[in-house]
Amino acid sequence: MDKITCAIKKQYNQFPYPSIPIGDLQDVFLYSTNYEFVNYLCTGVYKSAKNIKILDAGCGTGYSTLKLAQQNPEAQIFAFDLSENSLKMAKERLEKAEVLSDQIHFFEADLMNLPDLKQTFDYIVCTGVLHHTSSPELGINNLSKYLKDDAIMYLMLYSEYGRFYLNQTRKAIKLLQSDQEDLNEGMEIGKELFGSLNENNPLFINYQRSYNASTKIISEDFADSEAQFIDSYVNAHERTYNIEQLFELLEKNNLHFLRFQDANNWDIKKIFRGNQKLIDKCSYLSQKQKYQLGEIIFAEKNFAFFTAKINFQKPIFSDEELSKKKILVSKFNKLIQIDDEILITNPLGNGMQFTEESIVIYNALFDSGNISDLIINFAKMFGMNYLQTLGFIRELESACILFFI
Repeated sequence: MDKITCAIKKQYNQFPYPSIPIGDLQDVFLYSTNYEFVNYLCTGVYKSAKNIKILDAGCGTGYSTLKLAQQNPEAQIFAFDLSENSLKMAKERLEKAEVLSDQIHFFEADLMNLPDLKQTFDYIVCTGVLHHTSSPELGINNLSKYLKDDAIMYLMLYSEYGRFYLNQTRKAIKLLQSDQEDLNEGMEIGKELFGSLNENNPLFINYQRSYNASTKIISEDFADSEAQFIDSYVNAHERTYNIEQLFELLEKNNLHFLRFQDANNWDIKKIFRGNQKLIDKCSYLSQKQKYQLGEIIFAEKNFAFFTAKINFQKPIFSDEELSKKKILVSKFNKLIQIDDEILITNPLGNGMQFTEESIVIYNALFDSGNISDLIINFAKMFGMNYLQTLGFIRELESACILFFI
């Protein structure tokens, strides 16, 4: 085991992460943990999660494993981590949630020296891990060996631009430490540092913003935890990426970028808030250059994205092909009423306004019927022609509100 791996193992044994208390946030839905949703989102092809195999690489204290188990109850889930103390908490977390079963397999392993797993996987999840390894290139290569040819991998890497002030803080703490390997000393110095900075100091502003976000999204206990502070500001090892480096990492390992998890945030139209002059300027840019523009302007802290071995293309169905398909409605959508408007929302954060006619059609879709028959029936009921109704169904499909099967 190399020096960096030893240091990381020591850190996460001493401060297991994520430090979400066991039993908390059991009902939170993360769409990235639902295989059927992710596969359709990335490929346009519906695949059942029944009997599939999922690998949670670097599962930590098991929060991601819990979500995978909840969202894919008929899947075999394999989860490993470098830290035995984190794995112990992971098992306790799943036991508390009453989802630990013979289908969940935990084991201790080092991503830099991964043992023969003797199987391939339909979905691999590895978030917040590779950038803490001594060789992210080796880590992603080791994972891709066990990725099926038609499978998807979900990764999260730290962003260079988005973590600029955080990294400046880390450097300041290290300069002040007498022993840079002493995590407790680093934490003590870090807290003293934030307590001494002017509230207008960019390092303090960044710290306060991150703290408030952690409190709002997870909990105050999590934001105040030693493990969270250590992971963010005194980590034994981490590196960051920019868009160019991210794509190089994938290309070296024969992987193809599919999409960002938060793809809407990378939309040029949204970035420039509809400014047509700037949007037109972007027409000369490649997709990667558009992403580079986005990372400079928005400076996201992390890159969360989906990748695969092959170049998936979302199929485009003709009207004739579409009329022969059946519909499966995604169970993660909600109809909500705001004032006099009725909206449908999905896990991607998309909102779509519904008319009374649309609600009737949407509710009928839950019966999973032949699309052609549905269109004819609703055309008779509401005077909507075939193309109007078909267009509505296509709009639902593009937002992953329903699947064609």
